[in-house]
Amino acid sequence: MKRTLAPRTLLFVIIIVSALGTIAASLLAPICGTDYRGLVLAQCLGSALIFLPPTLICARHNPQGWRKIVGRKPMPTPTNLMLALGGIVAVQPFVEWCGFFNMQICRWPIFWSEQLMAFDELNVRLLATLISFDTPLRTAATITVVAVMPALFEEFFFRGAVQPTLIRISRRPEAALVVTALVFALLHAQATGIVPRFALGLMLGWLSYYGRSLWLAVIAHAANNLMVVGYVYLSPLPTAEVLGSAVENPGFWFPALSFILAAAMMKRVGEKASFKF
Repeated sequence: MKRTLAPRTLLFVIIIVSALGTIAASLLAPICGTDYRGLVLAQCLGSALIFLPPTLICARHNPQGWRKIVGRKPMPTPTNLMLALGGIVAVQPFVEWCGFFNMQICRWPIFWSEQLMAFDELNVRLLATLISFDTPLRTAATITVVAVMPALFEEFFFRGAVQPTLIRISRRPEAALVVTALVFALLHAQATGIVPRFALGLMLGWLSYYGRSLWLAVIAHAANNLMVVGYVYLSPLPTAEVLGSAVENPGFWFPALSFILAAAMMKRVGEKASFKF
């Protein structure tokens, strides 16, 4: 029987290795440059350095190895897959409302910071440079680097490594889902996106745990990113203007209906969940 780290020790190792990866990625980013090719390279290196090593360590020191990472049923059922995709589409108006609410919070004097807003604007400009549809090759690169690759690396890290480790420590899946979603939102380092990313993180954590497959969260995450890329592609406005535009008040009833519909789909995913980690 292979020797494995205790859950609390494993969580500490995951945090340290991820932090070291973040530092390494931050040091390499200026070297890569801020042009299109440099940003693609920086994005690839950042995802690999921050998320891949701790995920591999978690798989190595988990009693069930990769089986624990990807879930009890690695391939999602067609029903759950349709529910996951339907849920991620249905929840978009509610997520937009979360973004509007988040923006209002950021404008409160207690939270307002010129430096923080400037940092968010810088991130928007860099993302706008990274999203390009000038050639078929760049379009494919945009889809891969902006939509697919973050979904894969981030879900394997957050829902595949961090969340199961927290569940093993706390024995409270719901609490682990909330903490993981909060960390997921905060580590994106965008003040105006914390609340909507927290909401999405809760849904992705639910899909991974109650759907018994990490691939459900990966596919739903990629679908969410693809909708953003598609929206930018279809918009007649410049990319930076689309991504940086202020979120208008979407009202109450449409986001409320969106939340109820998405929650109903998530409930359906979890109806037959009876296992314990």
